[in-house]
Amino acid sequence: MIFLNFFLYSFSQKGKIEGKVTDGKSGLKLSGVTISVDGATAKASTNTDGYFQITVDAGKKYIVKLSSVGYTPKELADVEVKANEVTQLDIIMEMASKTETGVVVWSSARKE
Repeated sequence: MIFLNFFLYSFSQKGKIEGKVTDGKSGLKLSGVTISVDGATAKASTNTDGYFQITVDAGKKYIVKLSSVGYTPKELADVEVKANEVTQLDIIMEMASKTETGVVVWSSARKE
């Protein structure tokens, strides 16, 4: 019975990924950045202080994906999460470069 409890407990261990997201140019904390973890259903968004926290299964390596409007998406590979520990990530996001060259507006009018 003790062995069975230990076996089940070892599979239910969790770990946390947390950190802050900042702008690479200004250093300001970014709110509303979406953070997702490949191989887990967990998702989060940064709060007004740029802080996020996600709880995932421990003992694995994950790919953490970040996205936000106006910023280049970012992926962090091989983020290892250990049981009952916090994996700290401080992430800098870069503004997306604009590739548009202009806007064309078409209009027509009918005179009567």
